[in-house]
Amino acid sequence: KRRSKSNDPMYQRALEGKGVYGVSLFDFSRTKRSRQSSEELKNDSILWGGGYWVPDEDAMIDPDIISRTNIEEPFDETDINYSTTHSVAIFALDVRSNKTPWSKGKQTSTQNTHNEGSASTPSNNNTSSSSIIHTPALDFLGQHQWEWFQKALSNSYATVNIIVSGLQFHPERFPNDGNVIEEWSKFPRARQMMYDMILNSGANSPMLVSGDVHMAQFMRKDCVRSSDIIYADADDA
Repeated sequence: KRRSKSNDPMYQRALEGKGVYGVSLFDFSRTKRSRQSSEELKNDSILWGGGYWVPDEDAMIDPDIISRTNIEEPFDETDINYSTTHSVAIFALDVRSNKTPWSKGKQTSTQNTHNEGSASTPSNNNTSSSSIIHTPALDFLGQHQWEWFQKALSNSYATVNIIVSGLQFHPERFPNDGNVIEEWSKFPRARQMMYDMILNSGANSPMLVSGDVHMAQFMRKDCVRSSDIIYADADDA
């Protein structure tokens, strides 16, 4: 079940020109295997620090893997072959291959917002795989990757879901020119679409990990579904 070029969905997507992105699942509920040789441990995807890498065909998170089977989405926990209390799913996004080029000269994020079209994301938990995604005009991921990510995140029952991006999500740094400093805030509707997609997926403990800066930061984004907001009645005001 180990990955090879013929069955690696990330490699196949890259060959098709869709980008280099994918997901891997790690299950830490099993830390030891008895009476096994080193070669057996290696072939069984055991991690040095404990736990093991779950093959794509067992994880059933990647939509392109699921499309090869007769299994229908969405799943429920009875279909899961890994621990839902001791597992981590890592989603690696490609923010380069399909990114809208930065404008020449200075352009503020406010101007970017006016130049973008509308962006819509689904709001139904675990039913989003059939929803239509309208990507913003200024974008990082591209239509296919957005659709893939929406389905994959909804398929995950991992305890923690880590979303990896080469560019930072939260900061809004000066200057606002993407040619100088690259970050998701330069395409604000694409960033909001990402926030909405993560929130509406129902994924457990989502965590964003990003790079491209020579420093370390811990940042938090408080989000709430619009359906969860309780509005006071006019009579109660």
